[in-house]
Amino acid sequence: MASHMKTTVHIPDALLAEAQAIAARDKTTLKELVNEGLRKVVKERSESKPFKLKDMSVGGQGLNPELEGASWEKMLPSGAVSTMLTTSPGKASELQVAPASSLTCSPFSVAA
Repeated sequence: MASHMKTTVHIPDALLAEAQAIAARDKTTLKELVNEGLRKVVKERSESKPFKLKDMSVGGQGLNPELEGASWEKMLPSGAVSTMLTTSPGKASELQVAPASSLTCSPFSVAA
């Protein structure tokens, strides 16, 4: 025999009314409808794979060795970053970068 636990669940009135209507239409109980929905959500979330960033490599040879661990200031042309991103409670974040046409270097090696 399976064990059961009683618990209190707070359901918004509108959702409860919809669920009761569906249970009545399907000739089942609200309890069974809730159990079915919970089983579906648990199954779906336990089967989902964690997010993995897609590899967007373009055939290069990776980061130039001299730039490994370097700051953005070293990677970008002099003066390209005039204001670094700043965040603090109640203040806007700001990031200013020189026009793209002036960005002529790449921190990545490209296969010839």
